[in-house]
Amino acid sequence: MTTLLSQYRPALSLVWLLGLGIGALLAITNLTLGLALIAVSLLVGFSLLAPQPAKLEFATATIDAEPAPRPTSIRQRILTSDGHSMVAFGVPTQSTAGYRPVLTAQGYALVNDEGQIIYVLKR
Repeated sequence: MTTLLSQYRPALSLVWLLGLGIGALLAITNLTLGLALIAVSLLVGFSLLAPQPAKLEFATATIDAEPAPRPTSIRQRILTSDGHSMVAFGVPTQSTAGYRPVLTAQGYALVNDEGQIIYVLKR
């Protein structure tokens, strides 16, 4: 809309003056219609006098085509110290070779490569 007004600003000024002239002539014959046209012409004229807003620059955002890698959560069976098995989820983090942290129903635990619980984080 801004570029439209800036392109045709001289033509709009001419139409505004023409509207004022026709409104003055109509005011002689039909007072209500003439005054309404003059009022509309004045409103258009005041809008033409308003300063033009600055042109907006839009930043372009790029979207990665590949989704971000999701951390792998491996469901596995581990053995408790009394020989019972339970389900645990592997926690994707750095750990010492031969040991990996897992999340169980009782909390976090550290298991070895054989799936035996070495340490349980107490709550």
